Amino acid sequence: MKTGKSLIIFSLLAFFVIAGLSVNVAASNEGVNMQPANQSRSSYLDHAAIAEQHKRLAMEMQDKKEAQVEILRNKPSTSFLGRNGKYLKSRIVSKIEEYDQVARENLAKAAYHSAIAAEQAAMNSAAKSAPMGDQFNKARIRSNGASGL
Repeated sequence: MKTGKSLIIFSLLAFFVIAGLSVNVAASNEGVNMQPANQSRSSYLDHAAIAEQHKRLAMEMQDKKEAQVEILRNKPSTSFLGRNGKYLKSRIVSKIEEYDQVARENLAKAAYHSAIAAEQAAMNSAAKSAPMGDQFNKARIRSNGASGL
């Protein structure tokens, strides 16, 4: 009786795993078809969005750090006595240091992506402002048959 139940459970589990894999394959195929639509956006907008996301994450880490500092300030000094108190204090201090480090990393990443976005925006605006009539058009000359050589 145990073998029959375990066989049924195993076969149902295998069925759900196979069904889940086929759904994942179908979803990944749809993602491939949608890729050109996502690539049509200019990349400097993506870098600007990434920079804003890193700034937001840095602000969240700063808020978490401030919350831990307030916890450390508002706890009575007697609560940090003994083995558990020392462990609690060291844990809070390490969280503060970790949040500060992550915030600095996110601010650095935000500055990097902001610089890339500004550079790409400047390149795009320069490319759009260049007049086409003043440039040398090789294709037009070759199609007229006058190569000039």
